[in-house]
Amino acid sequence: MSGYDMTTGEETPFKDNMDVVHALFVRKSDKKLFLYADVEDKHDQLVTNSSVSEVNELFMDEVVTARHGDESNNLPDIDWDGLEIAQIPQEQVHHQVIDWDGLEIAPILEADVGSLVPLMGEDDMYAFVGLRAEDERAEQARLQAENQRDSAPNPAADVAQGDLNLNEAEIDVNDVVPSEAGVFYDRDDPPMEVGSLYISMVEFRSAVRQHAIKGQFELGTEKTDTERFRGYCTAEGCPWAIVARLQPDGKSMKVTLNRFPHHCTSTVRVKTKMASYKWVAEKAIPFLKKDPNMGATKLQDELQTTHKVTVGYSTVYAGMQKAIEQIFGTWEESFAFLFNFKAEIELKMPGSVVEIDVQEDGDGIYFHRFFCSFKPCIDGFIMGCRPYLSIDSTALNGKWNGQLASATSIDGHNWMFPVAFGFFQSETTDNWTWFMQQLNKAVGNLPTLAISSDACKGLENAVKNVFQRAEHRECFWHLMQNFIKKFQGPVFGNMYPAARSYMPERFDHYMNKIYEANSDVKPYLETYHKLLWMRSKFSEEIKCDFITNNLAESWNKWIKDMKHLPIVELADGIRSKTMNLLARRRKIGEKLDGVMLPIVVRQLNAMTRELGHLKVVQGDRDQAEVTEITAEHEIIRHAVNLVNHTCTCREWQVSGKPCPHALALIISYRNPNMADYLDPCYSVERYKLAYAGVILPLPDKSQWPKVNIGFKLLPPLTKREVGRQRKNRIVGCLDKGKARSKGKWQVQCKRCLAMGHRSTSPKCPLNGTKKKPSRAKKGRLLSEANCAASTSIEGTPKRQKVGPNGSTNTSPGPITRSQSALTTTGGEGPMRQMTTPPRPTRAAKKITPKKGLKTSAP
Repeated sequence: MSGYDMTTGEETPFKDNMDVVHALFVRKSDKKLFLYADVEDKHDQLVTNSSVSEVNELFMDEVVTARHGDESNNLPDIDWDGLEIAQIPQEQVHHQVIDWDGLEIAPILEADVGSLVPLMGEDDMYAFVGLRAEDERAEQARLQAENQRDSAPNPAADVAQGDLNLNEAEIDVNDVVPSEAGVFYDRDDPPMEVGSLYISMVEFRSAVRQHAIKGQFELGTEKTDTERFRGYCTAEGCPWAIVARLQPDGKSMKVTLNRFPHHCTSTVRVKTKMASYKWVAEKAIPFLKKDPNMGATKLQDELQTTHKVTVGYSTVYAGMQKAIEQIFGTWEESFAFLFNFKAEIELKMPGSVVEIDVQEDGDGIYFHRFFCSFKPCIDGFIMGCRPYLSIDSTALNGKWNGQLASATSIDGHNWMFPVAFGFFQSETTDNWTWFMQQLNKAVGNLPTLAISSDACKGLENAVKNVFQRAEHRECFWHLMQNFIKKFQGPVFGNMYPAARSYMPERFDHYMNKIYEANSDVKPYLETYHKLLWMRSKFSEEIKCDFITNNLAESWNKWIKDMKHLPIVELADGIRSKTMNLLARRRKIGEKLDGVMLPIVVRQLNAMTRELGHLKVVQGDRDQAEVTEITAEHEIIRHAVNLVNHTCTCREWQVSGKPCPHALALIISYRNPNMADYLDPCYSVERYKLAYAGVILPLPDKSQWPKVNIGFKLLPPLTKREVGRQRKNRIVGCLDKGKARSKGKWQVQCKRCLAMGHRSTSPKCPLNGTKKKPSRAKKGRLLSEANCAASTSIEGTPKRQKVGPNGSTNTSPGPITRSQSALTTTGGEGPMRQMTTPPRPTRAAKKITPKKGLKTSAP
């Protein structure tokens, strides 16, 4: 029997029962201990009287003390040779007989060992190492301390002034003068009671206008008293009035008279008038400071709920734009503040690369491009990440419709690691070349580097010009989105296994099937997709087998809510998020022990549970042949070498982690250490080096160094489209699950609120059923009695239609021109009878009457 450690993935053999007791005591707080037991079949005639004694906590403490010793107690040396073990009386020992025949070994649950998912996310890892529990305990301790501080009595209030010991305690200085009046003014709810103070007459006038609409009150001085000001409401029948007197300081005002409360209709009107864009800007500042990403709709709801006013959307949007200018400054000034941001970054973090490019025009100097890479991110990428860069850009949705470019890498946990970012107008070859040159200045000419990008021609040329030795990969997802526009059919599904295969032979096998189906595929791929998109041609030194550029999509989602901010606020916001990300992952690294990342080891241990389809034939201790049957029922044999970390399937060499064939050989040994078969890029040391750097916190931009650039920097030369800038991208027709198509979106009935039909549809249960007219009744002739009855109602003559057999029928509709041309006048009085000429004879159609319908004889 041996114990299994979940964090390191190692086994500890138990030599005797004392080791088991010690392990139980160590894991007592966790209430969980994983054991590995070797079960050996014994002869049926073997009988055992084994029993387990109950061990109390005191005995367990003695075991731990005997194992580890207690230096603080200075225990004397024990003569173990002369030590006698006292026999415990039989009546004091409680035995529990174990039924060995009925004993079952419960398997370890998948949730405890680990699933076959690739790796943990950052939030899951934060909880896995116990940091979330620490944060919760710290928050609870803080709340308890605040409650105790609020409920604790104030000892200073219970001690008399004469009892204070001035030599042992600090002196509380109280500078409050009892006769001094305090000035308090709340713009949202100005006080109007007698005794209220205002800083100036302007503040008092503003407070009065909060209670009466402009034009319905007057504010002035008495002719006989120049220090008294009076305001009143001129609404009909309203007695409200207020009087304030100027104070001796000559500035502040004090309310001396307010007889009646003000509740007339003008108070309602003033609340409506207050809802102008200036008022919205003033009230929106606290909300926007708390949540800069708040939209106009949410801000409208907050203002209407808080201030009990009705504000239009256009007013809220205009006020929100003005509030943003008050908080972050004007849009034009934000570009000039990038030079201050550059000076502050270079001062606090020397070695960072921050570059600003401008362009001159006949009218002045305009902003052109920006690049930023912090020194801790540069060192973390070189020392702790894999030599892999994902390059992409996303559109900004603020006043400037430029592009936010990014360069991200990957750490041992397959987490996104930010390296650099920048701003430029559009994805042209010139802009991408400038961005890649600055990136080369930051990370240098690495001997081994892979760059992944989307289907962007400008970026492809830039990588070719700047990083000539780098391995340029193309996102397979974007390739397929272009591929399926030109080629359709089930045979082209072989593109996916071809891209995922690590073996060149298997890649050629799948691609030959496609080339045979359509000869245009090979010239198309060689012309438009010349970059690497297949794992079979990936370098074995990168240790990254990603065939998509989803790492850049993770960055785009990470900064999605910030893309509308002014340009300097966006740059500083990315710095703040990067600082928080590095600090959070640095705390995770402090909790990790061992040589390799425990989650990667846990993933390999989980993968060993589904290797029953592999057959291992060993040629040596570290070499073997592993045979597998593929999904296409093909038998493939691979050669594995544990010393060189190689397998003929090439998955181990490309990814840096043992493939299933290697794992099948590894688990054939007793207690294998998975950490010995992982690449150093998955080590705990490399992970800690990636996040060792600290991005220092910065003050607000008003405290940044003042920079004299010698000219006035103007916003970039762009042509903004008419209307408000889009924040969400236009969903393409090939985006599955996002495009609007038939069957994906359902309408909602406004009456029954059900989905799938409209309010006028017969499917709505509240509309009832509509009876369709019967075809048999449609051509049925009315009887003479019915005709007589219909013509005698209220004495109003009815138009009658004469059938071929001489019977008449009422004509409820108007007379058409063709009918009036064929009619003949007959009879007396105002009644007009119309005779329709008979139609051409045709075969009689047999009409079967419905069940229960009475028909008259012809």
